[in-house]
Amino acid sequence: MTSPLRILLLEDDSGDAELIQELLAAEHFRCDIIRVQTRSEFAAALKGGSFDLILADNSLPSFDGLSALHLAQAERPDLPFIFVSGTLGEELAIEALKIGATDYVLKQRLSRLIPSVQRALSEAQGRAARKQAEEALRRSEAHLAQAQRLSRTGSFHWNVATGETFWSEETYRVLGYEPTIGPTRDLVMQRVHPDDAARVREAFVAASKGRQPVDFECRMVMPDG
Repeated sequence: MTSPLRILLLEDDSGDAELIQELLAAEHFRCDIIRVQTRSEFAAALKGGSFDLILADNSLPSFDGLSALHLAQAERPDLPFIFVSGTLGEELAIEALKIGATDYVLKQRLSRLIPSVQRALSEAQGRAARKQAEEALRRSEAHLAQAQRLSRTGSFHWNVATGETFWSEETYRVLGYEPTIGPTRDLVMQRVHPDDAARVREAFVAASKGRQPVDFECRMVMPDG
């Protein structure tokens, strides 16, 4: 069984709050809704609770949705934020989306809430997955860099289609170049022993034409000989 969807609801009208909850339940959303009505309640819930989604009316007696959006962006910028309001002018809606709101739904067209919630949750899951992948990649790159430093081994990547080349930090040290210099094949060739240069050029040509895998060894000569 999946965990309930944790929703922070900024709404002062109990009737509208019940209608939103009934609509979500009718679409088989298991929800745990925390309803707040003031700035202090919203800020406390945002700071102390774990939520999957924020639904917010725009106009309340002592607070407004746009201010709530600013608070949410400062505290939880990745948390989906959907306006559910009776009145939301075009200019305000555009401003809200620019600030970071996920969507807005008019209470007169509340049927739009379900697809809006589904899209917001899907996008949030996608962002979380990308963030995890990026963090895993950073950890992998850090481990690789440390292993190369310990083994005094460099690596480089050459995109044959675009010509783009990337060198690891240790490759710069091995070849004796400053890290501020853009990596190129010509810089590699400057370090190849003259007697091996023709064979290395042939390997580069073979790789660029994609005829066969390239696996070779060559001698490198540093500026100091």
